[in-house]
Amino acid sequence: MKKIAAILLTLCLTALPLLAWDVMVFPSLGVNIHDQMQFVLPRRGIYVPQLEKVERGQPFYLYFAAGLKEPLTQPLKLNCEVVMISPAGKRTTMAKGTFFQLQKNSRGVFTSGHLVKVIMENSDPDGVYAVEFNVSDGVENKTATGKVTLTGKQRHDSPVTMPELSKFLSSYYTAPKPERLLAMCKYFIHVAEPELQRKQKNRYDPRPALYGFTLALQHNPQLWQELAQITAEAKTEKQQQFYALIFAGLGAEAVKANKEIIAPQVQANIALFAGRNPLEFKQVTQLWQLDALWMEFLVTGRFSPVQRLINECRRRPMMTVDEVKAKTAKKEPLSAEEKEKFRNFLFAAAIEWSLASNLRQGHRLLWFYLETIRERKLYPDDFAAALIADAVKKAQVKKATPGSKK
Repeated sequence: MKKIAAILLTLCLTALPLLAWDVMVFPSLGVNIHDQMQFVLPRRGIYVPQLEKVERGQPFYLYFAAGLKEPLTQPLKLNCEVVMISPAGKRTTMAKGTFFQLQKNSRGVFTSGHLVKVIMENSDPDGVYAVEFNVSDGVENKTATGKVTLTGKQRHDSPVTMPELSKFLSSYYTAPKPERLLAMCKYFIHVAEPELQRKQKNRYDPRPALYGFTLALQHNPQLWQELAQITAEAKTEKQQQFYALIFAGLGAEAVKANKEIIAPQVQANIALFAGRNPLEFKQVTQLWQLDALWMEFLVTGRFSPVQRLINECRRRPMMTVDEVKAKTAKKEPLSAEEKEKFRNFLFAAAIEWSLASNLRQGHRLLWFYLETIRERKLYPDDFAAALIADAVKKAQVKKATPGSKK
């Protein structure tokens, strides 16, 4: 098994039943825990998706917490050791060090930013692996345990439906299901996308959804080979382009490792991108990119796409729909400057609408991130602050309307 240890960061979490001090370890597929620590704590509790089963090559993470029942009368340093125990009883030390340094008067539950990333390898046998978290304050020793079951390939290839597809990406950060990822991706490319184009008269833009699948697949390298095999089923030029977009987004490592498997026409499309990720962008210049940022939040639960969306709300010269209609009625063409102003207006309106819409859909983490943005004044100007306030107000009003969707 492989391991990667990350940075050390300690922040307050939520309340648990505690002894004088106690510890916890929890395996998870969540990739946004550090963002939650930085932008949700200590006002709100964080959410960590629990993990039971993994397969070889699938990365997962070990997170750690320590709790204090009473305020500390002196600083507390907890030295920790993380051990994985195989089904046969073989012990492998994954990490050692000081995971917690708590100050005098600290109280509550604290999470450690000392993250351990684990990838099970071909040589690791199937079965239940215990995770042993041994902790000492120099006088007292305690052990917390967790477990992960290593299995063969986990694929749920039952038929996909459109409602299931919609929920799959919109809730991935709270309920990641890698075992359904390939089935969902294939269904979108071969079935859902053509149907959406038909319903929306070829105005549907698939790039945000493709970006979402790419982000999810980036964290699941155990699926790349099977994805490469699926590319042989791409019969149309558009399908070949979609698979090429995803592999270009996964990067050179994924392409190189599967160059003998990826369908030739898909490889030809990948080569057209010349090593760049066509779904990444530094600046938002098109409306589909706003949807892509929302997709990034929904798939990863990270703070950065929400912050980028808010940054796009800054005050800029605008031209409203009514003003555009007035010029059109007079058969006066819009100048380049007026077109830019109208684009600015559309962007601001789209962001406000999407903020309210996603808040109404019950994304609690989005509420918490917006709380932090407002409290820490992480918005670019007063115009953005007002737009956030309007979106929150609209979401609250809609949520309180009898018969409205919770």
